[in-house]
Amino acid sequence: MLIHDQQVRLTHRERDILHRLTGSDPKDITTRDELRAWAERYLQTQPGETYEITAIKGVLRRYLPV
Repeated sequence: MLIHDQQVRLTHRERDILHRLTGSDPKDITTRDELRAWAERYLQTQPGETYEITAIKGVLRRYLPV
């Protein structure tokens, strides 16, 4: 992830991982506000998710630079 001031650029690998984890491709994220909104929407724990997925989402929510 590349960050400069309020601009954000996800690498292809990061986009791929987030897409597989959430089912939503974060390809249009270009600012911290967009990243924050995307994380709030797609990184919420869903019923029926495995412990591992829930834990990964928790780590991402905590450490994404938003």
